[in-house]
Amino acid sequence: MATWVGLDELPPHPCPITLCARDNLPGKWLMCPAHWRICPRDAQRAVNHALDAYGVGSAELRRAQIEAIQAVNLRLSRTEFPHA
Repeated sequence: MATWVGLDELPPHPCPITLCARDNLPGKWLMCPAHWRICPRDAQRAVNHALDAYGVGSAELRRAQIEAIQAVNLRLSRTEFPHA
């Protein structure tokens, strides 16, 4: 049986965006604020929807998180000064 984990109980972690040096982010954040701001709105909405609808640890949330991370990495790979 799975144990419920709330957002505030998740451990701190580094920003998952390639080459981001920000470390020790609150567990409830997917990425650092600078990278979340450049995350496409539809990807942000998908993460928030999956969290609300399926919860922490769900395959749907993990899929939305991965897609958001990939979208930010793609955007950064196309810019001259890629990292915040």
